[in-house]
Amino acid sequence: MSPYTAWSPDEGHVPGVAVGNAGSESNGALRTIVARLRQTVGVDALVTTATGYRLDLPVDAVFACEELERANGDPAVIRGALDRWVGRALDEFRDEAWAHGEATRLAEVHANAVENLADALVARRRSNEAITILEPHILDNEFRDRPRGLLMRSLAAAGRQTEALRSYQTYRSFLVERAGTEPSEELRRIEQRIATGWDAAMASSNDQEGGATGPGADQARAAAIKETGGTVNAVERDGENGATWEVEVTRPDWSTIAHR
Repeated sequence: MSPYTAWSPDEGHVPGVAVGNAGSESNGALRTIVARLRQTVGVDALVTTATGYRLDLPVDAVFACEELERANGDPAVIRGALDRWVGRALDEFRDEAWAHGEATRLAEVHANAVENLADALVARRRSNEAITILEPHILDNEFRDRPRGLLMRSLAAAGRQTEALRSYQTYRSFLVERAGTEPSEELRRIEQRIATGWDAAMASSNDQEGGATGPGADQARAAAIKETGGTVNAVERDGENGATWEVEVTRPDWSTIAHR
C-alpha cells in the first residue's frame, strides 16, 4: 500500500513522495504521457512541481485510515478497511529514508486495526474468528502484548482454557529468553482470571460457542490449571443448585489467589 505516488524526471526521489525516474524519456514523449494520464485521472489530479509531477489523489492508505476512524467497533467496517492492505506499507521503498516514518505509522495503524477487529469479534461471541485472525498477526508482531491477551481471551471464550493458559506461559518464556522481561500486568490479570475460571469474554460466549458450565466445567478448569503448572487447593460447589464455586490456585509466577 503506497500513500504517495509521484513521477519526477529530474530527481531520484522527492522527500515525502514515492517517485519513478523518467529522465530517459524525451520531452515530447513525457508530455504525451502526462497528457494521457491527465485525461484518465483529471487535470487537477496531476500537479506540476519544481522537480516534476505529483499525482495528488487519495489512495488506499487514505481510504483505509478514514474508514477505521469511522468504524466505531464495527467488525465489518474494520475488515473492509483491512482488505485494502496488500503486503507491508511502502515495502517497495523500504531502503528510502523518506519512507521510514510513514511506513512505521501505517504499520502501527494496521496492527491496531487487526487487534481492534479481534476485540470486536470476541465481544460479539465470535471467538473462533478472532483466533484465526490473531495467530498469524502474533507471528508478525512477536513482542506486542495486546494480541497475546486477546488470543488468551479468545481461546478461553471458545472453551479452550488449557490452550489459553499455555499461550501465556509460551509468551512469558519467550520474553524472558529474548528480552529479559515479563508480560505486562494486564496479561497477568487475564491469566489469573482464566486460571480461576472467570473471564467476561468466556462467560458471555458459553451459549453460542459451547463453553462448559456445571461441575464438569469446574473439573476441566482445575485440570487446565494443573496442566500449566498450577496447584488447585480446593474446588467447592453449592450442592443445592451449583450456582457458585470457589477455587484457590497457586502458580509459580504469581501469588496464591482465590475466586468465588
